[in-house]
Amino acid sequence: MNNKEQAKLKMLGGLCTYLADNATIYENDIPFQTIAAKVIADTDTAIAASTAAEANNTGFSADKVAAKDAASLLGAQLCARSQVILDILGNKTLSQALNGSFTFYYGASDALCASRLMSVYDVMDTNQALITTQYLTGAQLATFLTRMVVEIIN
Repeated sequence: MNNKEQAKLKMLGGLCTYLADNATIYENDIPFQTIAAKVIADTDTAIAASTAAEANNTGFSADKVAAKDAASLLGAQLCARSQVILDILGNKTLSQALNGSFTFYYGASDALCASRLMSVYDVMDTNQALITTQYLTGAQLATFLTRMVVEIIN
């Protein structure tokens, strides 16, 4: 919340307090009571929504960082394992298309990280038979894809 929003919140909070404390003054003024009740209800709703959004944003950020960390680590591990067999087979082109460094993924922006992880997933998925299940299983690829799609991309 910026300074302007905080000032507005404080002003509305003060107004609601004033209206509640002085309700006896306008108890016979039905139109004014209606307006006062609406202002109080709208302010309460706005405060509740702001509090919920702030809590959700904090949790979302922490969850997103943890998800990015886990997906980047798994991606780097699977790439490194796949690179081993590709190097043994002498397939330097495919081996170089993979990157076994955690920071290559995690250190990038979220969008770039997701793009890099999706690219290496495509390479590993397309060449899974060549890499062999000794180095990369379908279950590992499925877990990797789930982490990327559910936790990072969405």
